Amino acid sequence: MKNVIFDVGNVLLGYDPAAWMATFYDQNTVDDLMGCVFQTHIWLELDQGLITNNDAILRMSAENPQYAEEIAYVMTHWTEQLVPVQANVDVMKALKADGYGVFILTNFHSQAYHHCETLFPFLAQADGAIVSADVKLLKPDTTIFKRLLDTYDLKAKECVYVDDLTDNIDAAKSLGMDGILYTGQDIIPELKDLGFAL
Repeated sequence: MKNVIFDVGNVLLGYDPAAWMATFYDQNTVDDLMGCVFQTHIWLELDQGLITNNDAILRMSAENPQYAEEIAYVMTHWTEQLVPVQANVDVMKALKADGYGVFILTNFHSQAYHHCETLFPFLAQADGAIVSADVKLLKPDTTIFKRLLDTYDLKAKECVYVDDLTDNIDAAKSLGMDGILYTGQDIIPELKDLGFAL
């Protein structure tokens, strides 16, 4: 094993939009905004780089005019909820310091991700990253995993992928990678089991 590939949302950066919105909206509004912002095909189109953030705001607001003001606020401030999952960031840094390859593969809006790179410098310290919106592909489509392998000349059998979603782990495994499903646990024992010296 030579490389660890990290997802970002809920692996390197905590992501819980409902909890974040609950700090300033009532529960009914939070539930409605989850349905008209974060759980929409428009959000996925942003992740895939098919539309801009402004396009998304206009379309979400047109579909939900009663929440136009809230949608605009949420869509321009949602990255404020993101905080490092420090244990995994520390693992990432330790792996890199020990000479392993450290990569990122994430479904993420392009503008938001590159903003996060300035907020969280450890993202930019990875040996490489594939961001869904930049390549117009989405996990769990195996094509985006192949793009990472091809771009950085990696061998699947030498890689382990860490993600919080089973479908994405299954996609990585279908190409010959190992996978760690992150559910909040210490991932060091699993990495050690796979042969990483930590």
